[in-house]
Amino acid sequence: MEEQSAGSQTMDPQSGETTTEDRPLTVDEEIAEIEKLLSEEPDDFQARCRLGELYFNKGRMDEALAEVKKSIEMAEGLRIEMDRSLAMYYSNLGTIYGTKGMLDEATAQFKRALELNPL
Repeated sequence: MEEQSAGSQTMDPQSGETTTEDRPLTVDEEIAEIEKLLSEEPDDFQARCRLGELYFNKGRMDEALAEVKKSIEMAEGLRIEMDRSLAMYYSNLGTIYGTKGMLDEATAQFKRALELNPL
């Protein structure tokens, strides 16, 4: 018989596993914790992906697919936003190089900006 713990529960940011102070959570407990977390923070794509993994482990394939697809969609959205920001930063760097007369460096930075965020 598994002994229950009254310890506090935390999610390890590296492994994504949820534990109590005394023992790892069961898969069902971890699912419940992540579902609760996502009800409060629905944009946590890492927790959503972990939930998909747990659903997969339990044989809940349709739910696993939905959660992993949603986490990918969310991560892709963040990547697109980050690429836009990086493009602006590279463009700024190119402008600085150009102002300093370093035209080869400026051109390289503008090209990088366009690779990240084509017009």
